[in-house]
Amino acid sequence: MQHAAMADQTRPVTSSDLGFWMRHSISPLIAFLRAAGYSAADQGEHIRMLCDHILPNIGPRPTAAHPIKSSLTNSGSPIELSLNLCSGKPTVRYCAEILGSTWPNDGDIYAVETVQKCLTSLCAELGFSRRWSDVLLEAFTPTAEEAKKSQENLQKWIASLLPPGLETKPVSRLPFAAFAFDLDGPRALPKLYVSPKVKEIGSGSSTNETIWNLLRNLEPPINSKAVEAISEFLLEGVVSPSIDMLSIELVHEEDLHRARVKMYIHTTTNSFNTVRQCLTLGGRRQDKTTMKGLETLRTIWHLMIQEKDEVADDYEKPVNDAAQQAMKLFFSLEITPGKDLPEVKLYVPVPT
Repeated sequence: MQHAAMADQTRPVTSSDLGFWMRHSISPLIAFLRAAGYSAADQGEHIRMLCDHILPNIGPRPTAAHPIKSSLTNSGSPIELSLNLCSGKPTVRYCAEILGSTWPNDGDIYAVETVQKCLTSLCAELGFSRRWSDVLLEAFTPTAEEAKKSQENLQKWIASLLPPGLETKPVSRLPFAAFAFDLDGPRALPKLYVSPKVKEIGSGSSTNETIWNLLRNLEPPINSKAVEAISEFLLEGVVSPSIDMLSIELVHEEDLHRARVKMYIHTTTNSFNTVRQCLTLGGRRQDKTTMKGLETLRTIWHLMIQEKDEVADDYEKPVNDAAQQAMKLFFSLEITPGKDLPEVKLYVPVPT
């Protein structure tokens, strides 16, 4: 029985596994694409990309012995679909966490080899540069010892984020890498997401300086003033002082100078005072667009946090889920070429 369990644990992806992921992902994606008005030809191209590059790398289908769960979604699915609604035509997006072809094989629990394989196939087909993506992966890929330590210290690290006395459900692993796609007509515009947390927990040291040095030394260079603004803001105590996730756009070599880099952070409070501090980057962003956006957001803030009536700026919305006690709001800091300050976006979790 022990040998059978081990064989199941390390089995490679089979046609049955691929069929499982196809059944659970293709129909929802088609529904989103149809609702957003994509042509039949465009729908077919996006399904092909999903089946050629992503689904074979998701990992084995869940079993009773190994109920695979991604930490990226509330449902545990490694694939998340979304719609970008704007004044023009809506666009479909999806994100997929790479769990690996032999998950949960202890030899590569964070599926680094599978991430590399997926990145290689995507960039080869689309003709995209790997200059930045290789630097990002190299910087935050954990050593074997760091991966082991990260797993050993994971529950302790999660407990350290929570108020005393609170407990949350055990987590089997942290997400390490994922791919996201903005579907623009027939084109799939990919991003690579990498978490520095695995290496940080495994090494016991902050990865912030590694992040700043990496960003300052990218070629072609990005705006160092934006990097400095972010590093200074993190020291001011408004948000968690470390980066949860980084993402880079995958583009052609000649377009790297226009590629965007994003960093994701979280807060342990959810008052509008916190929102204001983050969206203005501690008062650094005072431009007309930012201030007008804040003014509009303030009028609907109580609705965003599911309150019937208006609330004070310092009102803290109670949350029921213990995990949300540690991460109440999320923000992305986007370094855009030619701009001295990052653009800040807010993400509000739906209370449970």
